[in-house]
Amino acid sequence: MGGHAPTAAATKRQLIRALAVFAPAYTRWIAAAAPEGNLSFARLRVLLLLRGEPCTMSHVRAELGITATSVTQLVDGLEREALLRRLAHPVDRRSTLLELTDRGREIVDSSYATFEATAGDLFRNLSVSDRGTLLRIVSELCEELAGRGIELPRSPLPD
Repeated sequence: MGGHAPTAAATKRQLIRALAVFAPAYTRWIAAAAPEGNLSFARLRVLLLLRGEPCTMSHVRAELGITATSVTQLVDGLEREALLRRLAHPVDRRSTLLELTDRGREIVDSSYATFEATAGDLFRNLSVSDRGTLLRIVSELCEELAGRGIELPRSPLPD
């Protein structure tokens, strides 16, 4: 056969290169999987975060890892389309709460179903066992990052 098994260093380099290619490509894939129309993936993430209960704009910024300016732009657009509304905070007069409207709830529920079907299609050629292995490995890598002090964003996607 003549071939040698790859060394640990070579495998590590291959993984670094593969993930450097995969991570941005996967991010683009996910963004492209957002439903047609004006509901970009960024806007869908905001709406998904608000599904549970109203929250402040600073909470949206922290949970989604985006700038305050980005949050304001997203919220302004979603409010113009009557998908969310701003409310006075009951305790902190300096804060504003964001809440889904009924229309926003309908849109996010139907849009997420479409998004999940499209985004999930990427894994169609993986067996259930391989999907489980991939999930385990990604979870372990997230735990390793968290252990090194990297704050992991909470996924706004439902379980």
